[in-house]
Amino acid sequence: MHNFGSHALSRSAFVLSLVAVMLLSCDRAQKKDTQQNAATAPADAMSERQSRHEIRTPRCGTEAVSETVAKHLELNLQQFDLTARRAMIERTGGSTRSGSNERTGGSVTVTVYFHIISKGLAIQDGNVPDAMIQAQIDELNKAYSGAHSSGATNTPFRFVLAGTDRTVDASWFTMEKGSKAEVAAKTKLRKAGAANLNIYTANPQQDLGWSTYPWDYSKKGLNDGVVVRFTTLPGGTENHYNEGRSIVHETGHWLGLYHTFQGGCTYPNDYATDTPAEASASFACPTGQDSCAGEEFPGLDPIDNFMDYTDDSCMVRFSAEQSKRMDAMSLKYRTIVSSNSFH
Repeated sequence: MHNFGSHALSRSAFVLSLVAVMLLSCDRAQKKDTQQNAATAPADAMSERQSRHEIRTPRCGTEAVSETVAKHLELNLQQFDLTARRAMIERTGGSTRSGSNERTGGSVTVTVYFHIISKGLAIQDGNVPDAMIQAQIDELNKAYSGAHSSGATNTPFRFVLAGTDRTVDASWFTMEKGSKAEVAAKTKLRKAGAANLNIYTANPQQDLGWSTYPWDYSKKGLNDGVVVRFTTLPGGTENHYNEGRSIVHETGHWLGLYHTFQGGCTYPNDYATDTPAEASASFACPTGQDSCAGEEFPGLDPIDNFMDYTDDSCMVRFSAEQSKRMDAMSLKYRTIVSSNSFH
């Protein structure tokens, strides 16, 4: 007679042992995978962020300012604010915000000259119509008046179109930053004066646009102004960037602002105390992103700020401190005063 009970117990013991071995193996494999994932997580995150960057055209070719230069400019600006700013505003009939040296919202008019450079007479050749130019002026005024967001600042600046010229030149049309074509076009077309905003539309491929800074005017006046790809104007064909905010961004540089990610996760970043620190440029519209963590860097990345690299639809505001800096920089280096109004 077979002892079925003994065989059953032996078989059960074998199965339990086999299961235990399998569970142990699975646990070890899972731990190994977890360790590998942990080791590669930062690289994967960077790769994902880089992929997001690669599907967007580089927004801005304006050169970053070194920390040494930025500190020197800041000292000069502080001295100007203490000694000459208010007197200069009062002398030119300007008005200031209560308890501040900053001029009131909408009190300063900037004259704008558009230089349309194309390779032919069709819109697709860069010959943008007057309606698109006026739409861009309207967008500048909306952006700088704080119309896009309840949290946006009404800056002192308003923009008025003073003139438009059109040039058909295939070599100028493809100008890049620092090229001979850029120098030639600006030398011939630019309307003189540090207070005049010269905007050149062409078809550069390396960047959507670039700008000069106000403090460079005294030495590089002929190069002054903003250059943008013509497809970025309102109603243009540039994916993600066709609401006119490339010119809003570049004009911010022209008035003295840095990118929001200037200096990364180090103080004083972009020298605007109310824009949270940002490790690097943001693309698309990464809501809730916080690239500079820790108590010393409060707040989420300012992806909705005009001086980041996000999509046009994501950019909606300048901060109060940015407004103050633009006002001081433009007054000190461009002497843009209320009497420059083009009325």
